[in-house]
Amino acid sequence: MSGLSFGALLRDVESYLRDELLLTPLPDEPALRADFRGHPATLSSRCYQGPAIRFGRATIFAAGEAEIASLAFFPRLDRGAPILGVDLVEHARGSGLVVADLSPVLEGTPVDPTMARAAADLPSAGELPAWAQRVFSSAPIFARVGDASIASAAIRTAACAFVSSVRGSAAAGAAIESVREAQIRYVRAHREEDRALGLLGKVFGVATAQRYVREVLFPEVV
Repeated sequence: MSGLSFGALLRDVESYLRDELLLTPLPDEPALRADFRGHPATLSSRCYQGPAIRFGRATIFAAGEAEIASLAFFPRLDRGAPILGVDLVEHARGSGLVVADLSPVLEGTPVDPTMARAAADLPSAGELPAWAQRVFSSAPIFARVGDASIASAAIRTAACAFVSSVRGSAAAGAAIESVREAQIRYVRAHREEDRALGLLGKVFGVATAQRYVREVLFPEVV
């Protein structure tokens, strides 16, 4: 893929979110390392919390020339702001998959218009898996691109829309249980039905990968 690498893009967006949402780093999570098809493989995450964010993380998986960068940020339960989810998958053959969404946690939440425009402007990667359709918004970004600059614009749009939504969400104790249930559905859908996470078991071992998914990538909502 030409242009900025997905890993560099992730770090740039991560820095933006950290500054705009006043995020504080959580204790370091040791990176996983293994050999995959003759190449060194690593999985590393940086995790955060903040005044309006109960948990967020930025993750990079790299093996040979393949790279997957991922973000997941969950607002605190007393806010009706959506969940930010981003996955960037770079392939050695020069194409990339971009997935980004502001997944709603309250019924009736309208789709962010800037996200809808970004999704419409990108070449579609087809239909999302059924499990993703259940927890994503009705206008997610799901596209195949050949230039990282195109991905960069889309992901920056998602990050900016997320920050605006978080800032505009007032604390509302009455919504806590609804938000909790929506975040639980989102976390469990990824844990139980996202087949892409099965790759981690093949690379790092099933038990190690399952622990990492449960404790770092998609920890339980409490």
